[in-house]
Amino acid sequence: MSGDLLKDLFHEAGLQEAPADLEKRVLAQLAKAAVRQPSVEAPLVPRWAWTAAIGLCTLLLLLSGAEGGQLSMPALPALRMGAISPWILGSLFCAALLFALDTALRLRSTSRVR
Repeated sequence: MSGDLLKDLFHEAGLQEAPADLEKRVLAQLAKAAVRQPSVEAPLVPRWAWTAAIGLCTLLLLLSGAEGGQLSMPALPALRMGAISPWILGSLFCAALLFALDTALRLRSTSRVR
C-alpha cells in the first residue's frame, strides 16, 4: 500500500474513541504477564584464558628485551622501549582493551540481575 492509500483509509475510518476502561484492562493484562528474569551468562573470555594471555604477554616482554632473544636468562633484562617491537606493544594494547571490554560487559550484565 502506498502512503496515500493508507492515509485515505485512516480518513475514511475517522477518529475512534477508546473504551473508558481500556487503560485498566491493558494494565491488568500486563500485571498477569510473567516477568522474565535475566539469565546470567558465562564471561566472554574465561579467567584461565586471561591468566594465560597475561603470562604470554609477560613472557613476550621479557624475551623481547633479552640480548639476542635467548630463552635462558640469568637475570631480568633491562626493558628499553626502543627494543620492544611495535607488534608486541600493539598486542598488549589489544589484550588490555579486550580485558576492559569483557569486564565492562560482565559488570553491566550482573548489575541488571541485582
